[in-house]
Amino acid sequence: MYQCVVQIGKQSAQQLYLQLKGVITVTWKLRNWTKIRQKIFSMVSVGVVDEPINQAYDVVSTGALIINLAAAILNTYDNLNAQYGGLFSTIEKITVAFFAVDFILRLITASELYPNVGKLTAVRKYVLSFAGIVDILSFLPYY
Repeated sequence: MYQCVVQIGKQSAQQLYLQLKGVITVTWKLRNWTKIRQKIFSMVSVGVVDEPINQAYDVVSTGALIINLAAAILNTYDNLNAQYGGLFSTIEKITVAFFAVDFILRLITASELYPNVGKLTAVRKYVLSFAGIVDILSFLPYY
């Protein structure tokens, strides 16, 4: 076993320590972010039910879609619109906001969906895919 001892000044040692600390911190943050991104990807992926949060997200997502459609259909009836128009509008605002957040989460995790391409290419592929276009159309016309 070889041992190397390098003598450097106090200020240089502090700079080296800070540089190493920064590299270790950045490396840890990147690894941690990768795990978080993978968890988010599992959560927003339809049909992945290995954890309760994934099941709950599927239920909330499906519920938001059904409630949004029901409110939009019921809002077309004049008598219901006169009585519950404010409620239908609130439901639409909440569900459309959910769809927008869902789209952002899918953009963030696009590199998990397309792992063999770069991050920007993965985002572009997702946005131009059928699912991406449907997701955009689920909230963009509202804004």
